[in-house]
Amino acid sequence: MTDTDSVSGGIPFSGKYDGQGHKIANVKLSMRKYAGVFNQVNGATIRNLVGENIGFSETIGSGEHGCALIGNGSATLTALKSQYTGGFSVTNTHNAGGIMVRAVGGTTFTCCTNTADLVCCRDKLGGICCFTSPDDGTVDFVNCVNTGNYTLVTP
Repeated sequence: MTDTDSVSGGIPFSGKYDGQGHKIANVKLSMRKYAGVFNQVNGATIRNLVGENIGFSETIGSGEHGCALIGNGSATLTALKSQYTGGFSVTNTHNAGGIMVRAVGGTTFTCCTNTADLVCCRDKLGGICCFTSPDDGTVDFVNCVNTGNYTLVTP
């Protein structure tokens, strides 16, 4: 994969994707709200995928949310891994996550792993998932592991 603005562009991905254990590595994404390889998902099934050294090609603006694999939405996620050699730094953003930024109700994470060290300069950080909103509904985590360290730097 080369530099891109995401697999799904501005259209929510709602299909099935099996990475078969392959890596998407050393990619710089263009920023948009809820940036990620899949920036928006809607009922998608994504499994067996590793994101490694995924970053951003420009400074993230206020109100943006950065993530390696999935930006926002609902999905069934199995055996996803986010890892970095040299760390992952998201600056001037509200939220940052390793696997997903915002999970909407109905999302299930199963056997997902984050080993990335995350740095954020605003609000929230999360290795597997950064946040859900109170009205989003239930999000489930089954046998997931986070070993990454977090640094929240307030401006």
